[in-house]
Formats: sequence, structure tokens, C-alpha cells
Amino acid sequence: DEEQIELSEFERLVKEAREKGEDYVLYNDNWVKVPKESEDFIAGAKEVDKIKQNGRVNKEKLKYIFDIYENIDLLEYNEQMIDFRSQLQENGVVYQAPGLFKGELRPYQKRGYVWLHKLKNSKLGGLLADDMGLGKTIQVIALMASLKAENKLSPSLIVAPKSLLENWQHEIKKFSPKINKVYIHLGGSRNKNSRVIKQSDVVLTTYSTLVSDQVLLGEIDWTILVCDEVQAIKNQSTLKAHAVKAQKAKLRLGLSGTPVQNTVADLWSIYDFVQPGLLGSFKEFKNNFVKPIESSNTPEEYEKYEGMLKEKIQPVFLRRTKEGELKDELPEKKDITKTIEMSQRQKERYKEIIEKEKNSKGRTHLGTLQSLLQLSSHPALLDKDWNLKSAEELLHEGPKLKSVIKILSEVKKNNEKVLIFTTFKIMQLILQRVIREKFGLQEIPIINGDSKQRLASVDRFNESDGFGCMILSPRAAGTGLNITGAN
Repeated sequence: DEEQIELSEFERLVKEAREKGEDYVLYNDNWVKVPKESEDFIAGAKEVDKIKQNGRVNKEKLKYIFDIYENIDLLEYNEQMIDFRSQLQENGVVYQAPGLFKGELRPYQKRGYVWLHKLKNSKLGGLLADDMGLGKTIQVIALMASLKAENKLSPSLIVAPKSLLENWQHEIKKFSPKINKVYIHLGGSRNKNSRVIKQSDVVLTTYSTLVSDQVLLGEIDWTILVCDEVQAIKNQSTLKAHAVKAQKAKLRLGLSGTPVQNTVADLWSIYDFVQPGLLGSFKEFKNNFVKPIESSNTPEEYEKYEGMLKEKIQPVFLRRTKEGELKDELPEKKDITKTIEMSQRQKERYKEIIEKEKNSKGRTHLGTLQSLLQLSSHPALLDKDWNLKSAEELLHEGPKLKSVIKILSEVKKNNEKVLIFTTFKIMQLILQRVIREKFGLQEIPIINGDSKQRLASVDRFNESDGFGCMILSPRAAGTGLNITGAN
């Protein structure tokens, strides 16, 4: 256990440090750092002493105590303090339609909005880990809209991957147009004056830009600091993690549908951002949770330590799943695997590639696998001559393409819209060209890493009537898009 220091002794150490002009003093053969907020902490502790009765604090006085410590950065909340704060605020927060918010929240989103408000009122950070597609963005915008209505939003900061910035800007304009001072802090011409930047309601930036401008943005006291795809800071030793944690904010929120990607150790750095001190030091977290969970020999042992971790983070963690929240609204998902026989041309090329691999002395396995994947999509991906062939030739050589066109014919009969996912850019172009010729569609948007105006294309697709088709790269379309037009 760490050694406890009496308040009077701590006060003496602070006085000694101030007289010497030092940040560290020697105490029992150990150097102790004296934080700059120490005098405030001591003053707060003395105030608490005054309202104690028989060494205990009356429950009705708790709010006053929290107010005393409200602005002291020295205090890191342990789980008991978090529980006290949560219980204190729980009864007083009920759902009210957020001011300046134009939209309708689903029931689970209303609960999420109330939870975010509870965090704000309790001065706690939190991790919103709803499944992708459940509307984490809209819940945060609802909170921001309510603060904007009270003139308490500005300035707030949203940090996200570059591909998501446009979506944040679009969704804010759509659901809360009164939040009209939205500034994207990005690129070589970005503003370098913190006094100008903080006039914005919301500032949007990327993790890499925050690393570059850590000192500049650190001059601003943010109302809300949101880290979207917060798993980007799962490694506590990265510059991204250091830059994010260096920012000052009244409310820190992390958003992620996949907060744990590789190991439960990913959680520590995320919680070190949203609620510093909750999980102890990284060494303590590894000893208390990571090692016991990862070395569990039985399901019971695993569940025991997993349950302990869930209980620890529960007050500042919220996760809902599609299966849990939308089971009554969405039909059961059906996966249909359709086996397509290769064309004669594909079979011949397949044999050629395998023979070449067998005779190769070098290590070309990955290259061979890539060639086989491309060949399975369409032989023209290897021949590089697709643009010289007619639609009929492409269909004849590619049975999978022919099967897709057949499926689309049924979709068109029902006047519906469809999404087609494929990794290879040439295959995307082949699909676009053949579909255009076969069905007369003029606009067939492709969403991949090269796409410009992604959101405008998605909006037109969602709002258009009748048969339509969109072609997407799984990776590029995996985040930052709300595609509701296809069924």
C-alpha cells in the first residue's frame, strides 16, 4: 500500500517546497512531487474538516464537497468517488428534448443522451462504445445542442480520423444548424491563433494535427473534448495519446464501437484519457486485470476477472448492441453464400499461376494469393485490358459479374436499391461500367479511398427514388457514412 501523509505533514511539505522554489521535497528518504494545486487542495481539505461530524460526512453535504474540489486537477477520482457522484446525480436527470436539436432520438439514444448529461453534471468522463450504426455521433450532437441552447458549448473539440471530419460537420449542420461556428483545423493554412480558434462552437481536427499543434490547442480550455475512434490512442506511449491527454477539458468523451481490438490492455490508455486514475497505473492494471484475464485456465476464472473489470468501469462505460436494441425493428440477417464456377479462361489462368508458384525459387506466396483473389473476381484484373473490352465480353469472361447482374435484375424489378462491396478498384470500375450499360443508370457512385464528396454522393443515393446502386470498398466505407437508402 502507498504511504499515507497526514494533512498537516503535507501542508508542511508544501510550505517547504514553496520556500525553496522547488517542485520536489525529500520525505522519508523519498522525493515527493508537490503539485501546483496543493494549496487549493489543502484549503479544500480544511473546508471538508469543518463539515465533518464524528469523522464522517453527512450525505447531504456531499455536493458541497464536490464543489470545493471542483477545479482541483490534483484530485483523481477513485471508484468510490465516482459511485458517490453517479448516485448523487442519478435521480435528478430525466430525458428532455435537447434544445436546438432537430431530429428524433430512438429510445436507446435518449438513454445515451441522459447518460452523457449525467457524466457532465457529475464532472466525469466516459466511454460510449455502442455498436457501429447505433448513432454515437448523434447522441453527442444532442448533448452539444443542449449546451449550445444554454450558451455553454463553446469552445469544444472533436478529434477524429480525417475520413470522419466531413461527416461530423455534415451531421452537426443537419441535426443542430444553430451550432454554426464549426471550424475544421486541418492543412497547411490552418489558423495558428488560439484566441481566434476558441471563438468557434466546435473545432474538428485529426489526431496527427493535434500532435503537431498540441501546444497551440493546449492553450484553450475546452468545454467538451471528444475522441472519435478513441482506440487510436490505445497505445499509451504514442504521441497521439500524449497529445490528447495533454488537452484541458471539462468533459472528456471517448467514442468507439471496438474499444478492445487486440487485448484488454487496450482499455487502460483509453480510460487514462476519459477518467484518469480509475484503473490505477498501467502496471497495476496489468497485474490486476490483464494477466489474470489472459492467463485464465477456465471459463469461470475468465468470467470472474472480466466481471471485476466491468464492475470497475461500469459508471463511466456505456455499450449497446444492434442485437439488443434493434432486434424488434430489423428483420433477421440472412447470409447467402453462392458458389460460382470459374470460366474456362479463369481455370486456365489459375493453373498458370499455380505452376509458376511451384517453379518459383523465391518467396512469392503473398503475391500468388493476391493474384488468385483478383482472378476469382475477374480475369481482366490481371490482364489490365478491361477498358478495351465490351460489356458482353466482360460478362462472358467473368461468371461472378454475370451473377451480380442477374441479381440486380431482380432488385430493379422490385424498384429497390443495392450496395455492392468489392476490394479491388478495377473491379469497382468494371461493375460501374457494366451496370451503367445494362440498366441505364447514370449515377453509380463509387466509395473508396480516392472518392471526393463522399457525403454528397451518399445523400443523393439515400434521397433518390427507385432503383439505384452504390459500389463500395469495405475499408473506405467502414466509417463515417450513414447509408440508409438501400435494403
